[in-house]
Amino acid sequence: MRIYNIADLYVSLECAERTMKRAEKYYLTDSDINPDISIKTTPEEIADIYRPDWTEEVKAYVYEGKLFYSELARRFNGMMIHSSAVVLDGNAYLFSAPSGTGKSTHTRLWLQKFENRAYILNDDKPAVRIMPDGIFVYGTPWSGKDDVSINKKAPLKGICFLNRDKTNWIKTMDTESKVVNLYHSAIKKVDKEVALKQLDIIENIIKKIPIYEMGCNISEESVEVSYNKMFYG
Repeated sequence: MRIYNIADLYVSLECAERTMKRAEKYYLTDSDINPDISIKTTPEEIADIYRPDWTEEVKAYVYEGKLFYSELARRFNGMMIHSSAVVLDGNAYLFSAPSGTGKSTHTRLWLQKFENRAYILNDDKPAVRIMPDGIFVYGTPWSGKDDVSINKKAPLKGICFLNRDKTNWIKTMDTESKVVNLYHSAIKKVDKEVALKQLDIIENIIKKIPIYEMGCNISEESVEVSYNKMFYG
């Protein structure tokens, strides 16, 4: 049995090629360790997914990620937040936005500005877990089309939801908007148990982590605006 270390959990994977290839950086050992999560899919399961705009490879990859994040929420106090996770000086900042808005472009501007002080932890679907010593963000094999992810973790410092605008501004979200935006950034079409678990996790996150909304024009100035607010408050 091949065991992987994903989000501080032992995970066994018997999945499609794309998932297995991306999981290699998380590979731990061939061993008899009892896995925390086991994910095994079949071509028949994948064939039942009706997404005519997706290849079989993409369907398998997305479905296998959904299985992992469902179990993460169900049993391990964690969830996916659709976002680009950048780490600066050891702390993680999540930037979330609808596809095509520019979240990855924004975090890459952070890399340009802060150079070796910063890196991308996961560019699409980082895992977030509430642990006894804090809330942590993890890289995972489910990392968008370009597979920008590393097998590390960092404490979560802040979350920002981006919208395109002509000028750059940032403000703290109201509570209702925090809940709505975080829920929409989690995995969809899950069973009732997972949905309720995700809501519990969201409630914990908004109590402990600053959450912002930002209008930005994807410029160097936008980095200054987001950094100053999220770092200094």
